Amino acid sequence: MEIADWLRGLSLERYAETFRDNAIDVAVLPELSESDLEKLGVLLGHRKIMLRAIAALLGGAAENIAEPVPGIGSDPTVADESGAEGTVSIVGVDELDPARGGVSGISPIATALLKAQVGDVVTMRTPRGTECWAAFWPFRQPSPALSS
Repeated sequence: MEIADWLRGLSLERYAETFRDNAIDVAVLPELSESDLEKLGVLLGHRKIMLRAIAALLGGAAENIAEPVPGIGSDPTVADESGAEGTVSIVGVDELDPARGGVSGISPIATALLKAQVGDVVTMRTPRGTECWAAFWPFRQPSPALSS
């Protein structure tokens, strides 16, 4: 099966050129994560459709796709107490660039997030005071609200 045919079957042929330009073929599909698809410019709804279709190709449900292993290079998504979502880029000490954002993998924030499970509420002391974040990773939905 050609990747363009697979995309056409999902009515998502608009991404055929992007997949081709990034050397993505059907052999690579099982390795794609939601984060990968987002970096390719795939819209959120289309990412969900693709991930379900990839899971079907693998003979399982989307929930059976392995979670990414958190570590240096991870971009966990978090929600603060107000429900506002954001992404925290966890980088190596030698990659830290305050102008581009990100936190060092050895920082208290990164350490807390890397130990967290999906949906855990991480509490940390920051210069702004105590903050609570709910941690969630690709393929999961955030907790609807943080409990106090």
